[in-house]
Amino acid sequence: MMQYPTIMINTHYLFRDGIIWVLLCVFSPLAGMAQQAHQMDLEACIAYALEHNRDLQNARFDVYIAERRAKELLSAGLPQVNLQADVMNNFKLPVFIIPFPDPATGEIRPTESQFGLPWQASAGVSLSQLAFDGTYFIGLKAARESSELWEKDLKRNQEETALAVSKAYYQTLIAREMLRLLEANISRVEELQRETRILHQEGFAEKIDVERLEINLNNLRLELSKAQQGAQLAVDLLKFQMGMPVMEELRLSEEVSEVAIRPAGLEDPAAFAISQRIEYDILQTQKQLETYNLQRYKAGYLPTLYATANYAWNTQWDAGQNFEYYVGAVGLRLSFPIFDGTRKRQQVMQSKLALKKIDNNFVQLENGIRLELKRTRARLQDAYNNIERYRQNLELARKVYKVAGLKYKEGVGSSLELKDAESELKQSESSYLNALLEYLMAKVEYEKARGAFAKYHQ
Repeated sequence: MMQYPTIMINTHYLFRDGIIWVLLCVFSPLAGMAQQAHQMDLEACIAYALEHNRDLQNARFDVYIAERRAKELLSAGLPQVNLQADVMNNFKLPVFIIPFPDPATGEIRPTESQFGLPWQASAGVSLSQLAFDGTYFIGLKAARESSELWEKDLKRNQEETALAVSKAYYQTLIAREMLRLLEANISRVEELQRETRILHQEGFAEKIDVERLEINLNNLRLELSKAQQGAQLAVDLLKFQMGMPVMEELRLSEEVSEVAIRPAGLEDPAAFAISQRIEYDILQTQKQLETYNLQRYKAGYLPTLYATANYAWNTQWDAGQNFEYYVGAVGLRLSFPIFDGTRKRQQVMQSKLALKKIDNNFVQLENGIRLELKRTRARLQDAYNNIERYRQNLELARKVYKVAGLKYKEGVGSSLELKDAESELKQSESSYLNALLEYLMAKVEYEKARGAFAKYHQ
């Protein structure tokens, strides 16, 4: 029996050199210990993805960034202290025009005068403190709400990741089962071919029967090769959804036969509380943020008040002369908006319209969720019913093939009849697996629609 495909390092060519062979003998046990295969069931795969998936890691970074932005906004309301120092060379002293009386006539005439010294330096400290700004305190609330929005978006991403991992996991299980069935079919046809060859040698079967089986066997081997590639791609997709390096080995600890197939607890879509869905929480937060936006624009009509203080040392000097002095001041700075060209009025109107859009989005979200529940509920029920029908067909196909095989061995059946029975059996197996995959996909979609994936929030 062939092993299911796994990612392994091929060391076949490394044994060409004796030295490398010795090194491998020494270090391969250590390497085997360091690269043990991951053996997981569905819940373990989802838990791994919630920790290692790159999109989720980026979503967590967005939460951290939003928290830092809130602290950045908070810092604007704390005291702002600045230290400043300047050194200048007045290589051209400024000229001032001063009215000065003419000593001869007493007439007042403008006179040019230069003040200052060539070198000047100053150093000082300034302090400002926000005393009142209506937009600031509303902005603090909005920043905290924004952090919550990113946290809820992270939860939505966690649900989407769990859904993607579940789908990839079940696809991998089905691909592995398809491999098993193909291998069983090949073994069955190989055994039949051996028996037919013996019958041909004894004169009880025609050569064309052996050749038909050889063609069938070659086709099955081609299907097996394609199925192996498909199974490997399914495993790689699962590892990608989990955030696991593709070169690591992953083994699933479950088989298709262990997957529970039962009618789901289908609830009435009209009775479902949409507040159980994370999308509803996200929309609620968006509405609260827009409400803060509206309040912030209205608060823009209020004055802002700052308390200020500064203290500085100044000096000017030239050859043999040096003058020093200190200056200081405290005060209040009041800013009152008078007219801004209706900018704030337009912002208020935009925010009101945005709130109306969000109200429409609530109605659309509720309709969309109930439609999704109705659609996935019908799909799941139909998929469950199909599984039973395909299972019955598979049992019948197995019985038909068994009878056709007995008739062929006893010489009362033809090879064409046996080949048709074998083809029907293979088709029934494939149809049953496709129906099972459809059921599993419908199941996870329905669970997602009814908010069951909220259990994966961290």
